[in-house]
Amino acid sequence: MDDRSVLAEPATVAIDAAIDPATVLLDEVRLLMHRVERFVDDLHVDLAVTTPERAVLEYLHRRGPATVPDIARARGVSRQHIQTIVNGLLDHARVETVRNPAHRRSSLIVPTDDGRRLIEEMLDREQRAMTERLSGISGRSMLDAAHVLAEFRNRF
Repeated sequence: MDDRSVLAEPATVAIDAAIDPATVLLDEVRLLMHRVERFVDDLHVDLAVTTPERAVLEYLHRRGPATVPDIARARGVSRQHIQTIVNGLLDHARVETVRNPAHRRSSLIVPTDDGRRLIEEMLDREQRAMTERLSGISGRSMLDAAHVLAEFRNRF
């Protein structure tokens, strides 16, 4: 059995009275994260962009120009980690640095035209794929799940 056949198997929640419900939820979050990451990587295999690069491009697309420390803080990772990702994006001309009027040493990172086109194409592909795959789940259910996950995230 290859990895792709495993991804095609339906997921079920392992309900065991001896396991704490928070543990069950966190296990599902981990499993979902890995499955979605694989799905997104497969969806964009032709674009030669890494998952971390995609995340930084999406952040800039949704929130506008930002410094490396701003992105790191928002993502909950080190400044050095984001700097490494930004360096790769700079090398491929997907982002550029511009003068930051609020800070002399910390430039703003902005997507280039190529970077904007890339993230817009990725988001469009993802939206179409999610619409197709999630058609049987109500918007209300998804928002309820998002609320619970946000509550969990806020406690860590």
